[in-house]
Amino acid sequence: MKKFFLTVFLLSLFLVWSFWHKLATMEQTAMDATLIHTQKEVLGELDKFGLKLNDFFKKSEASINSIAASLDKEEPDYSKLISDLNEVLNENQCTAIGAHFSDEYDKQVLNKYFSKYSVINTDKTLYAPFFTKESRPFTTFPYDYTETGPESQNLGWYSEKEKKGFWFGPYFGVANKKFVISYSAPFGWDESKGRNKGNVCADYSLESLQQRVAEIGLLSSGYGIILTDDGTIISHPVKEYLALNISDISNLDLNMDLLKNIPEEEFHELGVVSPQSSYIRERLILRKTISDRKWTVLVILNKDETLVQNSKLSKESSEAFKENSKSRTGYQHFQSLVHAMKVKLILAVILSCFILCILIFINSKKRYWYISSSFSILCLIATWLIWYNHLQTEHNNNLKNIVVGNKTDLEGVLNAFKRNDKKNNAAEDAVKIKTGFFIQSVKFSSANDVFVTGYAWQKLPEEWKGKLASGDDSSSLLNFVLPEAESSSVNVVYSDQKITRWYFEASLRQSFNYLKYPFDDEDVWIRVCTKDFYNNDVVLVPDFDSYPDFKKSRRNGLEDDIFVEGWNIRKSFYSFRSNNYNSNFGRLAGFKSLENKPDLYFNVSIRREFLGVFVAYMIPLVVIAFLLFAVLMIRTRDSKKNELFGFNSAMVLGYAASLFFVLIVSHMSLRETLQAKGIIYLEYFFFILYIAIAIVSANSITFSYKKKEDGAFDKWTKVLYWPGLLFSILTITVIRFI
Repeated sequence: MKKFFLTVFLLSLFLVWSFWHKLATMEQTAMDATLIHTQKEVLGELDKFGLKLNDFFKKSEASINSIAASLDKEEPDYSKLISDLNEVLNENQCTAIGAHFSDEYDKQVLNKYFSKYSVINTDKTLYAPFFTKESRPFTTFPYDYTETGPESQNLGWYSEKEKKGFWFGPYFGVANKKFVISYSAPFGWDESKGRNKGNVCADYSLESLQQRVAEIGLLSSGYGIILTDDGTIISHPVKEYLALNISDISNLDLNMDLLKNIPEEEFHELGVVSPQSSYIRERLILRKTISDRKWTVLVILNKDETLVQNSKLSKESSEAFKENSKSRTGYQHFQSLVHAMKVKLILAVILSCFILCILIFINSKKRYWYISSSFSILCLIATWLIWYNHLQTEHNNNLKNIVVGNKTDLEGVLNAFKRNDKKNNAAEDAVKIKTGFFIQSVKFSSANDVFVTGYAWQKLPEEWKGKLASGDDSSSLLNFVLPEAESSSVNVVYSDQKITRWYFEASLRQSFNYLKYPFDDEDVWIRVCTKDFYNNDVVLVPDFDSYPDFKKSRRNGLEDDIFVEGWNIRKSFYSFRSNNYNSNFGRLAGFKSLENKPDLYFNVSIRREFLGVFVAYMIPLVVIAFLLFAVLMIRTRDSKKNELFGFNSAMVLGYAASLFFVLIVSHMSLRETLQAKGIIYLEYFFFILYIAIAIVSANSITFSYKKKEDGAFDKWTKVLYWPGLLFSILTITVIRFI
């Protein structure tokens, strides 16, 4: 027998090692398998983008060079120049174009054709027919472009020393008020003087380039960045970052020294640990040189999201993005597999320890009691470890949530909405209204009703400033509703022409999942929409300028001393959810439901405080379990002991009935408090004790009918009580938490 248990022990040790090794390599194995495909698809997308970009550059250069070549002729046809410039402006993707003549050009000839396009300075007159798409005709160029030097507004896009066409930028174009890159084609080259007589220059907005990058399918929150060789940002989802150096933007957590050490065309894992918390933001970054300009494109993906197993990044990531409200995403599925493997490892370790206890106590006289006690303690330890593992795991309570933590995340998510539904797009060309919340109190008025108070604000977008009537403040245009509020009170506390603030109180009706009570995590959310919520021309976005980085601070938008009775606040965050409405709300002539509409949510993640539940429910349950065991221990036919203990079947049945009454009252109180759908985890403890009461009662009756005490039967009933009770709890725990 001992050899058999020794063999089983060795096999259990191998099982422990197998589970541990699989757990240790599980994430990397899954990531490697995913990255092989994802990397291939991303590089394929970037190759296509690079070809389009090169084609764009070549066509741009050809059209500008063609105009410059026409001015290089011995007798240029100046009458066609303006029409040629406008033709390129209309057909090309440039935002501005102009022909800039040097001071040495024949002024009489130029004045005949371009008198209204003159640049008049104190000591010279220049001619520069210049046009932009936003405001045409542009009659006067704003500065002397022939001047050079540190104080000159010509940063280098115009040069009389260049013989061939060249690209310049990025820089801020004073003439068209945009960050641009420019292509200049010189004309009238004089070899003897080593200079030209002017440049034809076209400006290309960095914003239009960013729109091209946004069209690349990079999952629901992935995004691309384009850099010059010195780290200047040419394209980024956040417009404010354009033309800045990537090393100077602290919340991007990237710099050129780091990027130069990343191998090209391979995903590299980056993690950013917040000093304020243990939160780790893990990202995957891929670097690739594209186009003839030798620009660097960075593709940045969320590591968690990348674990979604998709068969085609550009197409099926859209399907995963759409379906995230209907089923568990790949990352949640992966997390559940990791959690299940940890539980298996715990059970394997407990099994090995149990077999070891059998080997130790197998020859002892009280071996059954020792083995029973060991098994009971191990079941208790295993249950506690599963609880602990659950509490240490991050849980996404609502799989519809697409979390955004900063401006970059925001633009990446909105771009994903644009890619997914261009036909009925809730964010395409939409006006973005910055919206913020500051929560002062959260109170559960019932199991599914939450009362929330605090402040909300909105900032008037630049596009709407012209809509304000004289003397009006922004509250005439800004508004919001809380569609999930049963009752609410919203009052303006401050408003000017830039911002409106409200104080609000709202009773929110929300559905919570209490099935893992008392180890449950919940999200209290505030869903906010505009009053005209079916208007796809407006989208509410988080006002990240009013908070620290959400990925480095876990309690943004919350009062410092905010308290939720019975819960611990873990973090706050903004998210979007894609809510589909199967109605057009009577707004359109034909049926056209609102699909893929991004609604803004402010979420407060909370975790139940276990101590209160332990005192209210767990301690009474433990006491009842010990009282039932005490009944088994005092059972005897010894008349002297019976006089001492007063044991008889009637006493046991009455005792069991009183315990059952206590249990049923506590159980009903629990159900009424939570109003949960289904059977919650803690209820199984009641069910197990109900069964234990029935078994002890039936055993006492059976014991009374026997004429002689069956020592073996009596002993096994006592020995197996705690193992059976605790093993049942462990089994339920594994099923519920795996």
